[in-house]
Amino acid sequence: MPTEDKNASRRDQVMATVVELTIRLGVLGLLLYWSFFLIRPFITIAIWSVVLTVALYPVYDWIVARLGGRRRLAAALLTLINLLIVIGPATWLALGLIDSLRTLSDRLEAAAAVPVCRSGAGRRQADGSRSDGVMSAVVDSGRESRHGNLDANDPLPTSRR
Repeated sequence: MPTEDKNASRRDQVMATVVELTIRLGVLGLLLYWSFFLIRPFITIAIWSVVLTVALYPVYDWIVARLGGRRRLAAALLTLINLLIVIGPATWLALGLIDSLRTLSDRLEAAAAVPVCRSGAGRRQADGSRSDGVMSAVVDSGRESRHGNLDANDPLPTSRR
């Protein structure tokens, strides 16, 4: 019987080790997934940084040689040149976009220019006549008076006469 107890004890110990290892691997996998999820937006930037670093190293060496071995100044100068190369055209494009949007806005305003009515325009007075002269001619143009002539003071008919 003692051998059976030892085998059962070993099995329990192996099973506990396997369960612990599985839990640890699961947590490690979950942490790796979360890390990748957080870093994913920056992977492209990191790859381009490596490419630019390798491509511009000969230029950096040349600038260091020209500046008498001053590496920090060469790095600052190369960084400034690269920023001008990137930010210059981006600024030019942004200013062009702003100018185009202003032109579009001006053209839309000119196309949609509608005369604005004065306050109180289009309202009827107590006797039924219109309170403004400009708009009443437009509204009253389809209305005839009792005599067949246009009459701006004739109220709109409410029923058939």
